[in-house]
Amino acid sequence: METINGKISPLFQSNEVTIDINYCDGCGKCAANCPSNIFEMRELTENEYKSLNLEKKFWIWVKGRKKSFVINPEECIACKICETNCREKAIRINK
Repeated sequence: METINGKISPLFQSNEVTIDINYCDGCGKCAANCPSNIFEMRELTENEYKSLNLEKKFWIWVKGRKKSFVINPEECIACKICETNCREKAIRINK
């Protein structure tokens, strides 16, 4: 994760894909539907959790700590299936 002014940024960003973990609700549709398998679902680290705003910390308490992360950004084919399936609009394809 990136840092901004010494704090962890809530954005996971590569040259191709951006995921805002403040908006990702951990549903897993991106990981399940990606033809290139660039996503993985995993638990937030303590530092990633601390970077979330208060409202999203509450939703993690309700829904759990799993979020989507990009593990193979170079494999992205920019099909935008993830972007379309993300009900929270947490994913942007930058290609």
